[in-house]
Amino acid sequence: MRRLSCLSAIVLLLGMLLAPAPAQAQQDLDDLSDLGNALRTISKSYADNYVQPITNTFGAGVNSALFRGADVGNSLVPGFPLNVYVGVSVPGTFTSSMNESFRPFGGGQETFTSDGRTFTVEYTGSGEVPTVLGETDPPGGELLVRDRETGIPLASAPAPQGLVDTPIAPLVIPQVAVGSIAGTDAQLRYLPKSRLSLAGSSYGTVGVFGLAVRHDLDQWVPAPLPFNVAVQGAWNQFSLENDLGGEAQEVLDASGWAFNLQASKGLPVAPITFYGGLQYETFNVDYNYVYTPSGSLPPVDFSLSQTAANSLRGLVGVTFTAAVVRINVDYAVGDAHNVVTAGFGVRL
Repeated sequence: MRRLSCLSAIVLLLGMLLAPAPAQAQQDLDDLSDLGNALRTISKSYADNYVQPITNTFGAGVNSALFRGADVGNSLVPGFPLNVYVGVSVPGTFTSSMNESFRPFGGGQETFTSDGRTFTVEYTGSGEVPTVLGETDPPGGELLVRDRETGIPLASAPAPQGLVDTPIAPLVIPQVAVGSIAGTDAQLRYLPKSRLSLAGSSYGTVGVFGLAVRHDLDQWVPAPLPFNVAVQGAWNQFSLENDLGGEAQEVLDASGWAFNLQASKGLPVAPITFYGGLQYETFNVDYNYVYTPSGSLPPVDFSLSQTAANSLRGLVGVTFTAAVVRINVDYAVGDAHNVVTAGFGVRL
């Protein structure tokens, strides 16, 4: 009973952290408290280092919580032909293995071209600056843009602070699973666009959509197995918007695939199932933004593509079932980042 209370407290805490915040008014360039406004002030190579942790965070989170056991079984309700699960999962990615700071332009400067002109960007401060998951106090110093040919300063902007300084970055994912037909079930994941805020700062408005298909393997084994085995393939899409210029604009669009082999074993004397699996995953993110520092530099369109660091993970977990209620928690060790996931749902 104590274990159940602790798990419930974790789910409640993470849910409170991710409760949608009230819509905020349009922010000027001196308020860099969300990702869209921060990107407006930084050039492409600076942005590449600044946002990589958020790519890793969302990649590891979105590819989590795909299963709570390998039992692709029948309904718990006699006579009902389908097995239906409705629930919500909260994966939290540990950020301690991610870069919290970097040295702008490797200590040098960046060069870019726009409308046939060449410009340079340099950092006027010293030392390292925070990434999106780094120190939330402004680092000081400015990003100064010059005309490369004349050396004349054209624009400048303060280097952005980190948006969220947290040891774990959670994400809420509602999901519905329906099965099984010929030992196969399907899962839909959907999070309507909601503002994601942590510790008074904001990523922006987040949306998640995903589909997964799972197939029971032990049905094909001639001899009974002492555990359930299944394979699953999933596709997930993730988007993030910010309120820029009085209207919602997409800051990033991401998608990825995951394929896993999963196994589980229920205890005959208790409503507890232990499960685990191995998973291969991908997650690719495209950032599109307009670089508009204060000054006489015309707006410059930048596009940036990144791949999340995680590609392999192994996980173990436990599911507790009370009548139709299912509560689960698991821990995944990735080749780059680790994730803990808590879930609550109802299975019929």
